[in-house]
Amino acid sequence: MVNWWIVVGDVTDSSSRQLLTIKRAAVNRSQAIKLPFNLPEGRRKLKLYVICDSYNGADHDIDLGVVDVAKGEDSDDDDSDDSDDAMEE
Repeated sequence: MVNWWIVVGDVTDSSSRQLLTIKRAAVNRSQAIKLPFNLPEGRRKLKLYVICDSYNGADHDIDLGVVDVAKGEDSDDDDSDDSDDAMEE
């Protein structure tokens, strides 16, 4: 079976490139994949890499452009769970 590695990297600064997320996928035709990751605040340049573990030359790198990342809010999972329970009652 052919496996693909889906990788998102932060290539904002060539001296400090960072791997943000990686996931292995076995794709027959098409597949939706979620890749959660966090970014620091500011302008970030992202790149998507699609790497095949079976075929030489099948790899792709796709420029995702520049993303403006705003400061996020801290969340507490325990609080959100309680509010969901209260809504169901």
